[in-house]
Amino acid sequence: MKLTIVGSGDAFGSGGRLQSCYHVALPGEEFLIDCGATSMIGMQRFGLDPDRATEPVARAGFARTSYRKKLLQYQEVVTRRLYQRHFGTSSLIVLHVTVSEARKQALMQALKDITRGRGSCVHLFKVMKGDWMEAPPADGFTEPWARAGYPPLKICEG
Repeated sequence: MKLTIVGSGDAFGSGGRLQSCYHVALPGEEFLIDCGATSMIGMQRFGLDPDRATEPVARAGFARTSYRKKLLQYQEVVTRRLYQRHFGTSSLIVLHVTVSEARKQALMQALKDITRGRGSCVHLFKVMKGDWMEAPPADGFTEPWARAGYPPLKICEG
């Protein structure tokens, strides 16, 4: 069993600590305990992928969740620049880590469909195979990330 303390702070994230959240990884099973509002931020910091390719890219009805619905919500945040008011930052990068090249391409195509073919420079996509929860690959941030409608982007130099 592997326990990752994603956040250990109070309800307000005092001291820069994220709200309480624990990721438990067992052989063949993973789950979260006590997910505060900042859990997704913490999961991205640790490279944890909550999707795992189990959620459909699109659904017939909008009432049920899909990855396309999440992309639409991210695009609303980007279009309205809500991150500037909410987080006080001038830029936003959304990392999408998935388990296969086919899934990555499907997500990128969904984003291009949402943006009428333009894509988005703030959404970065990468495939990480194997048990990257135990040991994230060394090239996770040094190798380029794919972008829909834009050239790949290197987050940092290795």
